[in-house]
Amino acid sequence: MLRLARDGVSAREIGRTLDVVRSTTQDDLKRATTAGLAWLLAGDLTDAVLEQRLFAHAGVKSGFRRRVEPDWACLACKLKRTAST
Repeated sequence: MLRLARDGVSAREIGRTLDVVRSTTQDDLKRATTAGLAWLLAGDLTDAVLEQRLFAHAGVKSGFRRRVEPDWACLACKLKRTAST
C-alpha cells in the first residue's frame, strides 16, 4: 500500500488492487503518515513494532476505559422482563 501510494496510485486504485474498500485504504495511509512511515520501511522494523506504531492511540492506556461497563447480564434480564409484561 505504501509503495503504491508513493508511486502516485490513487486510494481507489490501491483499494481495488489490494481488494479492500477505499475508506480503509485512506485510513491506513493516514495512520502511516501520522506514524511517520513511508516506503521503503526499515529492515529491522518488526510486525509488532509496526502494529504498535500504526494502531496505538497516543495517551490512552491499552485496556483502559473511561467509563465503567454496564452489567450486561443484568441489563438483558431487565429488558426481557420489560418486554414480556
